[in-house]
Amino acid sequence: MKASIAWLTVVAVLSPALEEIIAQLNALAESRETSRDELIRLEVAAFLEREPAFAAAYGMWADRGEDGVAYQERLRSEWERPTHC
Repeated sequence: MKASIAWLTVVAVLSPALEEIIAQLNALAESRETSRDELIRLEVAAFLEREPAFAAAYGMWADRGEDGVAYQERLRSEWERPTHC
């Protein structure tokens, strides 16, 4: 139940901003005589070409011997207070 309330809160907070972004994308797509989906595909492809570090980072945990989630959980366990305090 808590996750549902948190998700609804996030959606409620972001909805006005998302609506504005979608409106801007629609206007840009219309001015370029293309679809919003095609505009987004083109921009994502251009971003990935400009930022090769994203492609280089793929698989960087492969030789670690520890799953990324397990590593994260191990680190976070150090932050938790003991239950007896």
